[in-house]
Amino acid sequence: MAFTRGQHITAIELNNINAGVVINYTVTLHDGDLIGGIKFSSPQYYCRGTGKIVRGWCSYGAFGGAEMYLQKLENNNWVTVETIGKESDLVGGSFDKTLNNNWGDGWFRVSGEGSVRVTLHATFYPAQKDCNIGELLTIYDDFSNSGNRLTGTLITDDLLNQGKGGTF
Repeated sequence: MAFTRGQHITAIELNNINAGVVINYTVTLHDGDLIGGIKFSSPQYYCRGTGKIVRGWCSYGAFGGAEMYLQKLENNNWVTVETIGKESDLVGGSFDKTLNNNWGDGWFRVSGEGSVRVTLHATFYPAQKDCNIGELLTIYDDFSNSGNRLTGTLITDDLLNQGKGGTF
């Protein structure tokens, strides 16, 4: 359910709306060889709060293979925090894994390697999903711009429905 002008803002409804905010990323790797492959990295997104952070999946045919990792930016270096999927099989294979945020707020991306016409998909869940009653409301910047609070920004139903609302 979406917020409307004049409606009371509750932590429960804010969490429900934010849980539904997704950013989809897909990459198809056309070339490559059977030994190595093509490396890729998604755009980075600022993800906050607990709960679901990313889902990664793919399937591929004969001679395919793929690796996908969740990475977090720490001290200006991308650190792999979790393996989403790693498959290599002469007859084909697949993976599908959803991860919860165990790494705290920060910049995240998926990266990996694939070969022979592999299509990898990832869905990010960047919005804050752990808002609590009694905390102060805020609006956060766009997930691809920064993790900053936009102090002084008018809280509107449109911004809340985009998942940019949160608490601190």
